[in-house]
Amino acid sequence: MSYPVRNIILVALAIILFPVGLWGQLSYSDGHPNQLVRGKDLYEKERYVAAQQVFEQILSDPQATHQQKTEAAFYSFLCSSQLYHKDAKIKGLNFLSQYPESPLTNIVLFQLAHNEYVNKNYKNAVAYYQQVEAKNLNDDEKSELHFKLGYSWLMLDSLDRARIEFYEIKDIDNPFSSAALYYYSYIAFMQKNYVTALEGFLRLKDDETFAQVVPYYIVQCYYYLGKDDDLLAYAVPIIDSVIPSREAEIAYLIGNAYYRKNKYKEAIPYYERYLSREKKPDRYSYYQPAYCYYQTGDYAKAIPLFEKVAADNSLIGQNASYHLGYCYLRDNAKDKAMLAFSAAAQADFDLNIQEDAAFNYAVLTLELANTPFNNAIKALSDYVTRYPQSRRREEAYQYLITACLNTHNYQEALNYLNKIQNKDAKTRKAYQRAAFFRALELFNNLDLDNAAKQLELAQRYSSSDPVIAARTQYWQSEIHYRNKEFDEALEGYLQFYDTPAARQTPEFAVVPYNIAYCYFHKKNYSQSLQWFQRFTDKPADNDRLVADSYNRMGDCYFASAKYKEAISAYSQAIRKGAADKDYAMFQRAFATGLLGDHKQKITLLNELIRTSPNSVYYDDALYEIGQSYLALQNSGEAQKYYRQIISKFPLSSYVKKSWLQLGLIDYNSNQYDSAIVKYKKVIADYPNTPEARSALNGIRNIYVELNQVDEFLKLSGSLGGSGIGQAEQDSLLYYSAENLYTKQKWTKAIEGLKKYLQTFPSGNFVANAHFYLADCYLRTNMPAEALEHLNSVIGMPRNSFTEMALVAAAQLNLEKKDYYAAVANCEFLDSIAEVAENRLVARQGKAIGYYQLKRYHEAIDAAQYLLNTPGIAQETERVARYVLAKSYLTLGEDSKAMEQLRRLARDVKNKEGAEAKYLIAESYFKQNQPDKAMKEIFNFVDLNTPHQYWVAKAYILLAKIYYQKNNAFQAIKTLESIINNYDVTDDGIIDEAKQLKATYEDRSKTTNNKSISLSETN
Repeated sequence: MSYPVRNIILVALAIILFPVGLWGQLSYSDGHPNQLVRGKDLYEKERYVAAQQVFEQILSDPQATHQQKTEAAFYSFLCSSQLYHKDAKIKGLNFLSQYPESPLTNIVLFQLAHNEYVNKNYKNAVAYYQQVEAKNLNDDEKSELHFKLGYSWLMLDSLDRARIEFYEIKDIDNPFSSAALYYYSYIAFMQKNYVTALEGFLRLKDDETFAQVVPYYIVQCYYYLGKDDDLLAYAVPIIDSVIPSREAEIAYLIGNAYYRKNKYKEAIPYYERYLSREKKPDRYSYYQPAYCYYQTGDYAKAIPLFEKVAADNSLIGQNASYHLGYCYLRDNAKDKAMLAFSAAAQADFDLNIQEDAAFNYAVLTLELANTPFNNAIKALSDYVTRYPQSRRREEAYQYLITACLNTHNYQEALNYLNKIQNKDAKTRKAYQRAAFFRALELFNNLDLDNAAKQLELAQRYSSSDPVIAARTQYWQSEIHYRNKEFDEALEGYLQFYDTPAARQTPEFAVVPYNIAYCYFHKKNYSQSLQWFQRFTDKPADNDRLVADSYNRMGDCYFASAKYKEAISAYSQAIRKGAADKDYAMFQRAFATGLLGDHKQKITLLNELIRTSPNSVYYDDALYEIGQSYLALQNSGEAQKYYRQIISKFPLSSYVKKSWLQLGLIDYNSNQYDSAIVKYKKVIADYPNTPEARSALNGIRNIYVELNQVDEFLKLSGSLGGSGIGQAEQDSLLYYSAENLYTKQKWTKAIEGLKKYLQTFPSGNFVANAHFYLADCYLRTNMPAEALEHLNSVIGMPRNSFTEMALVAAAQLNLEKKDYYAAVANCEFLDSIAEVAENRLVARQGKAIGYYQLKRYHEAIDAAQYLLNTPGIAQETERVARYVLAKSYLTLGEDSKAMEQLRRLARDVKNKEGAEAKYLIAESYFKQNQPDKAMKEIFNFVDLNTPHQYWVAKAYILLAKIYYQKNNAFQAIKTLESIINNYDVTDDGIIDEAKQLKATYEDRSKTTNNKSISLSETN
């Protein structure tokens, strides 16, 4: 322990100012004897002001002799010195210059030096002392000279020069010997010459002046000389009697002496005494008491002391982190132990500690589920790589394989498994598993292309685990199915079904359902029916799929004209509570009509209208009721239902059909004028549609019956593309282009369709051409061109392509973040959609669009409407709840937001669930409920989400909580874990963690006033 020279307490000394013996050698002059005698008498009586007046009179007297003036100047200087006048130095210097031959110059120099010394002008004091002729001084004066010169050198930090002066007088009897010995010993101490220092301090231990000071130095000398027994023998008895300012330091050294003798229990009371009395202990002084507590098993007391040292980037800090890890383990705080071992493993001051800490850290990351960023695999892989010769290498390698098999962060597992060049059986099995489950994660997030690539990787090691191999084949088929590649999907499903290992998979129960759907899409209804029947005979535990299967069975029977069987199947679907129950009701009624029972059909359709007023089949039902009344020759009732469609559903595709039927009723009733009006409305409002062509035929029939063919030809000529003049050329050119489209020759189809539109801009197939052009452009990755033609379709009167065009346009606008256009598409789509799936697309698009446009109230309405739609898929429900949660949060409706966030957070394998789990924890933190926030964070990490961004955000939040709880060490180590292990460098996570870490470190810095040698650590 070191102390600056200027902080030494100078002991009060009896200083001889004016050596009487030297002055006694002076002789009085003969001139002005009375004046000089009087002045000296006043001086000796310490009446310095009066004396100086006398001496100044002599100096101003022109009659005074040189000798008289010499003595007067000398005494005037002494008076100024005694009076501490500022002119003393000037008088002294003037004397030296005016009377250089005087024997009094030595005394003047001595006094000038003393004046500077008293005023602490040590540099000037040294200069004058060095000019004094020591041979003209007596012994006491010489001692004074050596002491004050030595002390001046000491104050100037010139220890070697000071030591020489003190050495001259420390061992001889004089007024300054004790002080000289003290400072001589002190200089030896400062220069680490502890033997010499100890010898001197021991001589002073009974000195009246220094007895209270030297014990501290004696203890330190024993300490630095390693004489722990002598230290204890000397210090323990006196600890209660030392001056209070030294008690803490001596207690600390006693503790250290016991510590070095491995007597940890004996050391503890003295360390406790030190810590209780030292106002500002530096961080290093916590290490030894912490280690003593550790060795005696008092881990609860060791932990907070180790934590104060562990953050230091030093050997002591590494040791503290290492032992802190073991303390946490004994305290069953494995998560904190992991961070402590991580800190010790990152330091390289002690390589043995580093290796052992690295292994402990790696094993703990495996044992703990709540380690971020797949640390177990990274830590174990790093250990195996860094310590290839370690005796634990094989053990670590086995742990690594286990980590890969058990992990849920499959992408990271693959990253590290790819680094293993020679994969043995266990490694190949781990690779197969990781690739397969990574594919499922990607599939769950609708990233089908990358999911397929991961399944291909899993397939490389299909022999490792037959069950995983079978599941891989199933999900490859599932991706083909989602991509509408039904032949490939069917082939894969059938192979999976015939694989023995498939029976051990959770997918086996549902694969007949998927096979049935493949056949259904291929219009192989007999095979589809067989597989749906097989599924319903042994259904999976999924009522929704069973009910849907009966619907499709009904469709298969319907397509095969087996209407009774179809009715039975649809009835089963209704009883099973099918999500699209209204579809089953409509189809059942329709099939009943095809069997000729129109009255029952009408009854069933009215039941649909009554029970499902919001059904997408409402307008279909009205139209078919009208058709059935026509079949029953009740045209009056039929007209009512057609007109209901026109009034209630003005955007329905059945409006033009209803006008056409109303015109037909008028025609059959010979109400030709009324029929012509209705037919002309269809032609005018819905040009270039099949209904317009039917209406034109109806008008032709009327004019033929009326024998007014000229009128018809005149009307036909005015209709342009809807007329008969160019119909054949129109059809020929269109069907030629359509043929290229159906053959998937997209580029040539584009040319043909564009040519058709240029030739017949108002042709009969304009809507078809625009829609197929859009599809061609989409398939050739030209979305902007596709959107242009989709908008053309949307801008036309309602036609058979309007609904599909709106679906495609909405998706394109969402992808290019044109949310205004997307919302407009979706609003229109929602108002006209006749296909249930398209209505879901519309409502989901509205929810997303309004949220992105920051129209949160409308987003909430849209999302609620979406949630209330029957039969929505899980991913659709997820989007709706996400929009609700984020909108409520933005609007400050936290309780409503939390309700949705908790629903989302049930599944953190998707990104919405992961973000929701984080937002719940953040909400608790903002509400000043840190314990609840921590619980949410640890639970979140336990769930092993693949979405590492939100895991990292959760750990940053955890660091804030630790810091708020005054645990800076855990906060900083948590942030370091993010910085060292998070892989993405450009999403802001690492920058945020670094910035927060720097802030916490700046706040935690303390000034270190003490130091411990590295050899003192264990």
